[in-house]
Amino acid sequence: MFGVTHFPTIKLYNDEKKQVVTFKEARLVENVLNFVKRYANIEPRTGETKNRIARVFNIADIEELKHSMDAVLIAFVNKGDRNWVKLHYPSHFYQELARTFDNVKFAIKYFEDAESDLMQKYHVSNVPALILLEGNHIGAFNSLSTNPLRNYKIDAHDIKQFFGKVSLEIRRNLVRGS
Repeated sequence: MFGVTHFPTIKLYNDEKKQVVTFKEARLVENVLNFVKRYANIEPRTGETKNRIARVFNIADIEELKHSMDAVLIAFVNKGDRNWVKLHYPSHFYQELARTFDNVKFAIKYFEDAESDLMQKYHVSNVPALILLEGNHIGAFNSLSTNPLRNYKIDAHDIKQFFGKVSLEIRRNLVRGS
C-alpha cells in the first residue's frame, strides 16, 4: 500500500481520499513543513522545535551572550556523553529548560573544543559542569568535583536546584554589598 522502497521515506496517508502522498523534495525543514501544510491541512507547531541552545567556542562568544541576556547558563559537557548526545532534540531536558526559563540564555561548551583559557577562567576541571553568569556574579555546579560515582551526569532536577541555590546566594550577596 505505501510502496516504501528505500529509507528514509516520508509519506502521508489521507484517510478521506484513501491515498498516499510521497515526499520527494530535498530534505530541508522548510520543505517538510510545507509538505505537511499542503497535504495534511495542518499548521505544524515549530516553536517547540527551535534550537534554543547557543554553542560557545571562546570567551568572546560568552561575552556576547552576556550582553544579550540578564543571565547565561553554560553547560560544559563531553560530546560523547550519552546524556547529551541528543541535545538538539526538542525533548532533551536542556532544550525543555531553555523554553521554560526564557530569561536565561542556555549555552553549551563541548569539553573537547574548549580553549584552556575558557576552562581556567571559570575553574572548570570536571565535566559535566554548569556555570551561571548573572551580572557580575558567577555560580558554579560540579565544576571542581572529581567524584565519578556521583558527579558523572547533570539532569533537569540538578539544574533547577542549582538555579534556586544560586539565586539565593546572589540575593544574599546583593544585600551584604549594599
